[in-house]
Amino acid sequence: MKSNASKLVAVTLATLVGCAEEPSSSSSIERVVVGDTTTVRFLGVAPREGTLVEETRIGVLEGPPEYQFGRVSDIAVDEDEGIYVFDGLAPALRYYNAAGEYVRTLGSEGEGPGEYQDASLGMAVRRTDGRLVMRDPRNMRLNVYNPDGSTSESWRVESGLFTSGATTLGSDDHVYLKTLTGRPEPNKPWPIALLHMDDRGQLVDTLLPPSLPNEPDGPVGTFTVSKVWAMSPLGGFVVGVNDRYMLTHYRSDGTVLRIERDVPLPSVLTGERRELEDMNAWRLRTQGQFMTSELPPVPDTKPAYRSIMVGEQGRIWVRRYVEAEQGESIQRQGPPGMEPPPPTSWREATVMDVFGSSGEFLGEVRVPPRTELSVLRHDRVWGIQRGEFDEAYVVGFRLEWH
Repeated sequence: MKSNASKLVAVTLATLVGCAEEPSSSSSIERVVVGDTTTVRFLGVAPREGTLVEETRIGVLEGPPEYQFGRVSDIAVDEDEGIYVFDGLAPALRYYNAAGEYVRTLGSEGEGPGEYQDASLGMAVRRTDGRLVMRDPRNMRLNVYNPDGSTSESWRVESGLFTSGATTLGSDDHVYLKTLTGRPEPNKPWPIALLHMDDRGQLVDTLLPPSLPNEPDGPVGTFTVSKVWAMSPLGGFVVGVNDRYMLTHYRSDGTVLRIERDVPLPSVLTGERRELEDMNAWRLRTQGQFMTSELPPVPDTKPAYRSIMVGEQGRIWVRRYVEAEQGESIQRQGPPGMEPPPPTSWREATVMDVFGSSGEFLGEVRVPPRTELSVLRHDRVWGIQRGEFDEAYVVGFRLEWH
């Protein structure tokens, strides 16, 4: 990396952006360039608000089986905004058109060509030929389907890791799959890396997320500081340690973009702490023999952010931690024959900061309750939503800025 002298520039919004993305209003933005690294600091930024306006909803509480979802784990969207939905309870991989109308079911349960078991660890539509790539973990492979729903081929995957954000499809149709590089050790973060496969399903190499000088090496528990990272479809890792609001995009061209935002760490409220301690005690009673690390005490404050997602055009979505609010107490069911977990009444809203691929702060988005975003495509996004009776829906939104 070049060792040029640093250059500090106080910039206007127009100078900072230099692209079509319109940023949030600001009282202070700084841009620092040191060699190949550009740091953008947002100090006292007043974010625009983004609203997710529902445009498409698929699913019913009661009705035809192809619209009744039990356990939707993954969705994918093609260039016509047709939607692939994997329901692990059925199990079934179904395709719906842009209006949400059922079109076909792809494959079926089993181990043969194009078949799958009751789980999926990611799906995406290839840009070059419109084929769907689905990670079928129980059969340890990637299934590839043609746009007409027929089976194309399958690629062997030597990884049995079940985790979130396990599959990323690059803009070049290369596939990146989370895997373990070693056995998890007690009181240590899990050693997770990415298997890099080319557009023909051939293994290229194994990629480790960049090391950070202050990354934690201790036990993982409720609101403990952690290293958070995601692979960008445009190439490279977005990574940060969430004890402060800073994240870094190590791009595939060798340049580095660092984003910093001045936000206070949210507090853990008294009633929330009590419920979290009760939940940890329940975990120790019922699952302690399976844990690879001890549970540290609940801290006084939460980290700056929970997770990172990167959209298809390179937008970076950061889910912030926020102060919880108390609502109706909910008693959830535990595994059969096991002591049920304690009731919960404190919940965090899902608040996401959105940054453009060049680092501009576009604004803050509040996601509807019980909704998990899955496909991020500029100002069109899709997610999985749970209803009053825990039934699942697939919802398409238009993102509007105010």
